[in-house]
Parts: sequence; C-alpha cells; structure tokens
Amino acid sequence: MPGPLDNLEPDTEPPVISQRPQWRSTKPAPMTLAAGREYVSPGPASDASRREWIEYYQWCVEVFRTIALADARHRNEAMAEVLIAARWAETLSQGIEEVAPENYYKP
Repeated sequence: MPGPLDNLEPDTEPPVISQRPQWRSTKPAPMTLAAGREYVSPGPASDASRREWIEYYQWCVEVFRTIALADARHRNEAMAEVLIAARWAETLSQGIEEVAPENYYKP
C-alpha cells in the first residue's frame, strides 16, 4: 500500500491542491513550512463532523507534501506534518480510538 512518502521526487511539479470546504484556502499552496502552517489554519470547527476532519487531514497531507518538495531547509519537518496528518486521517477513518474533537491535532 502506498504511503505518504511515496512519489516524493525533487524538481517535479507540486500536486494540485483541491479547494472545497470553507476552511480550505483559495490562495495558491505555499512553498515554506511557516506559510504552510498558516495556510491550513484554523482548520475545521471543533464541532465539525468526523468526515470533515478526515478530509482536513488528507488535505494537510497534500499541502505539506508540496512544501516538502519546495522547502529543502524544512523538508524533514514538512514530512513530519505529512506523517502526523496521515496518521490522524487513518485513525479517524478506522475509528481506532475515541478522541474528543477539541483534542484533535492542528498543525
């Protein structure tokens, strides 16, 4: 099964970031880690559905994977965000553990 680190090659075009819910920025994807964290903030409301949180984490994977390709100085930190967001999306998708929405991770 492909993981979040697959297909990470320098000098490739960054993935297209889809824009849907209002928490998704309509601006172009950022190219630095600091801008990426601001870009994905504030995220869904604490009372958002589990499905919306899963979408948010999947979107964060896309955003931070793009940043990992563009920001060489912060590649490891960006990939850490990819892995954390992917883990949260998987955990919420499978219902493995019960976590109150106010305790969900936000980059």
